[in-house]
Amino acid sequence: MATIKPLKKIFLSQVGAEIPADKPIVFWDTCSLIYILTIAVRESFPDFPSYKEVLSWIENDDIVSVTSSIVWEEFNNHYKEEYEHAKHDVDKLRELIRNYASLQDEPVKSQLIGLADSINLIDILVDIEARVWNKTFVINEEQKLAELAHYRVLHKWSPSMVKDQYKDAYIWCSFLSVAQNLGRVTKLFITDNKEDYCMPKKSTTPQPQIASDCEAVGADIVFHIDSLRGKLYVALHPEP
Repeated sequence: MATIKPLKKIFLSQVGAEIPADKPIVFWDTCSLIYILTIAVRESFPDFPSYKEVLSWIENDDIVSVTSSIVWEEFNNHYKEEYEHAKHDVDKLRELIRNYASLQDEPVKSQLIGLADSINLIDILVDIEARVWNKTFVINEEQKLAELAHYRVLHKWSPSMVKDQYKDAYIWCSFLSVAQNLGRVTKLFITDNKEDYCMPKKSTTPQPQIASDCEAVGADIVFHIDSLRGKLYVALHPEP
């Protein structure tokens, strides 16, 4: 199994020195990173090409990948469980193919059994997951960020407007602080958590506070990997 570890852990004060100021930035929420591994479980195979293209831009240093220490912590807390879920689904698929093969004559029977044995979807997804993390900066926990997050929770500011979501608030404050430290480049936050960031829920319209935050730091928020890929493509291929 691939080794999953971040590129480097840095403090906010190091953002200017460590993160290029002339390249698009993608800041990951927890769900958008763990979803790579769960593509099979969620039957979201159309997402696969977009994740691969974004990964290619990250590995070619066309864009910069960043996230929060809270995301890294949550990822590690949920990784084993999500891995087992994904493995279980792939094992079921292998078993289904083998059962179907048992009803067939040769050479179809052997071909189907060979197909079942060759399915390595989990290895492919874990490899992509690891390669994204291996090129991702993690912003360390800091008292300043904790205070900003507590303030949002206390005053019911998005993404803590409905529930006391300290972790969501902390991740969002980390993104805003990073974006504020960078110049006029494309800065994108990706999350699948529409419930806490959108209004109405399940839409892709950011809550007013979230939209105001983005405008203040010259950033944007997206809710699907295809949207992220599209905005990054535009940033990397500006019209003359």
